[in-house]
Amino acid sequence: MPTHHEISETFLSLAKRRAGTHGKWMPTLFWIQKMELDKLDNGKLMRALETTGNYMTKIPDSTHEFLHVEIIKRRLTNGIKWFICVSTPKCPDTHSKKLDSATFGKVLQAAWDCWINKEEDDNEELETEQAQAPEQSSPQLPTPSVATTTPTTRAVSPPTASPQLKHDGDNDLLDFFQETISQEYLSKDNLFRPEVINRRGTLRAKLMAFGKSLAADSLIKHYEDFYQPTEPVKYTVKDIATLERCPCLNGKHNIPWSMHAMSEVATAMFNLAADAPEVLQLQKCGGSKGVGKRLVAITPSSDQKRLYYNARQWLDDIVDVATTDATPRYDIVKVLLRVLNNMEPLAFTHVAADLPESMYDKYKLDPELQQAMTCPANLKVRQLRIVKSHLAYSSVDVLQSESVMRRLQVDDFVRPIPIEFREG
Repeated sequence: MPTHHEISETFLSLAKRRAGTHGKWMPTLFWIQKMELDKLDNGKLMRALETTGNYMTKIPDSTHEFLHVEIIKRRLTNGIKWFICVSTPKCPDTHSKKLDSATFGKVLQAAWDCWINKEEDDNEELETEQAQAPEQSSPQLPTPSVATTTPTTRAVSPPTASPQLKHDGDNDLLDFFQETISQEYLSKDNLFRPEVINRRGTLRAKLMAFGKSLAADSLIKHYEDFYQPTEPVKYTVKDIATLERCPCLNGKHNIPWSMHAMSEVATAMFNLAADAPEVLQLQKCGGSKGVGKRLVAITPSSDQKRLYYNARQWLDDIVDVATTDATPRYDIVKVLLRVLNNMEPLAFTHVAADLPESMYDKYKLDPELQQAMTCPANLKVRQLRIVKSHLAYSSVDVLQSESVMRRLQVDDFVRPIPIEFREG
């Protein structure tokens, strides 16, 4: 069964070559049939694009600048169907963005009906060819006919030879033109100009020159896209212009920091850190023990729910690569918890208090109970301060503060209330 990376790479390579489908909503079954992968369905294709980070995002491309892949499900007259759209800057998605829901549904229905009709026509044509193939006795040249809108059956005939390409060394040229030129034109003796055919090698040299020109234009465009500066206007940490040059990229290969390829390098390192972390074991520095620095693939999260899900995946890797000596896992987790407590003590206290098995919550004695304890023991305020300081140092301070206890005390002198006495 193919992996997510294989499915994603196969789809993207196929989508880049089929520029006629850009900006159009096509059934996902159309792409699945073209990919020719075993046990591939709609859900697996969507999960592969999401897992590899190629779904609903801009995928850089040297030819089309970038690709944007989007998948939707829509209920049509014959059930729920899946559709996919590959858009580019030159061929954007104008149907789902500008049309209303009803009109967009009609567009999807028309795309589905068009694909279904084409599949039925191809099946009928294939069955007709298989039925007529044994009945043919000799090859015949096809006669030109008036084009109609209804599918017509065609007889299988061997390729026609060209009277101008009759040498033994022209077999590769003949195969090329048989795939690109109609047979009725290829059979003519004046298809190519005399100055090209009469001199051996002229036609081949012109084709080679044309191919080299296309390759040169492609290299120039790739060079311009590769070295086009892409640094942002405002930097988060440091300015690229002030950073020290990389000895590996800039010193050996003359690759600057600001270019399209840096995103590809980062993606490759992310995939290696997730699939083969042993490759990214860097050299030791600073007297540390173990194999050296290692990279951990961390997926950014937009909300707390996704952060909790992602942290459950890469936090184990952080604990594993935090040290490689005989340090127990308990000590590693304890140190990391202390770091989190120093970063945000209030959040750490709230999480620890919410855990039912945690004893982190602080308890205080009732003020009247504390007063009932200190009076029979004849404890003074100075003595309670000494006891309270030691309890606070051990994080088990259960005594109330002096301000709370002072509210329960009364003055020794109580002014008498005179009562008026009357005789008789």
